[in-house]
Amino acid sequence: MTPAILGPMMQAKLFTADGGYVATVDVPPFVTGFPKVLIWGERIFTLRDQLQPDGLGVYSETFTYVVPPPLQARRDLPMDMNAGGYDGDAD
Repeated sequence: MTPAILGPMMQAKLFTADGGYVATVDVPPFVTGFPKVLIWGERIFTLRDQLQPDGLGVYSETFTYVVPPPLQARRDLPMDMNAGGYDGDAD
């Protein structure tokens, strides 16, 4: 469930892992505050400081890796090997 959104947009500053400025972006004002992670295009940023004196959230780019889920066998397909023209080991 997504937290409720209240009021005007908040701003967050995005920085590279070594502190270089990337962008300032608008974030919905969630009841729970700033999200722990922001995805900006293909880049991933984690919350560094919840709230600066100027009201901005500060995020740092994070090294991430996507772990693909394991493939699961399709159990909803018929197992008839003769369907679709399969003729066993015929040459």
